[in-house]
Amino acid sequence: MKNFWVTWTGGDGAARVSSVAYDKESAEGRRAMLWGQGYGDAQVVESKPGVRPTAG
Repeated sequence: MKNFWVTWTGGDGAARVSSVAYDKESAEGRRAMLWGQGYGDAQVVESKPGVRPTAG
């Protein structure tokens, strides 16, 4: 099983990572929503279950 997280840089310049893991389709949807809100650096990051990527 794979988990997908979304990372982006917030309006204050701080690195962010989603608080929940998504399936790939849901992560892509969240990334698209962030892009639509002006966060063009939003990325989908794959990880193993139980491993949350660090922000930044």
